[in-house]
Amino acid sequence: MSQTPEQLEAEIEVQRARLAATVDALAGKLDVKSRAQDRAQDVKSRAQDRAQDMKSRALDIRSRTQDKVTDLTATLRNGATTDTGSPRPDLLAVAAAAAGLLVAMSVWRRRR
Repeated sequence: MSQTPEQLEAEIEVQRARLAATVDALAGKLDVKSRAQDRAQDVKSRAQDRAQDMKSRALDIRSRTQDKVTDLTATLRNGATTDTGSPRPDLLAVAAAAAGLLVAMSVWRRRR
């Protein structure tokens, strides 16, 4: 079967388009500078995303830690005082004993 000139021209145009796409793909693979820049941009974008994620996590941890410290401080304050708000005598005695023990240990170490 023979083809008409119009059919031949159409087939040539299709082949030209395929060849142009192939040439463009090969040129893209050979353009090392452009590929390196694309890769660098990709790495930079991922690093920025990771940094933002880590920042969000850090802020979340900070918030939870502050809440825990606030709760613990309130618990300690409530446990260290009597109902009238004065310091508990037994805790004062323990603190005085601990301070006395530290002083005694310091003196003993210096004399050695």
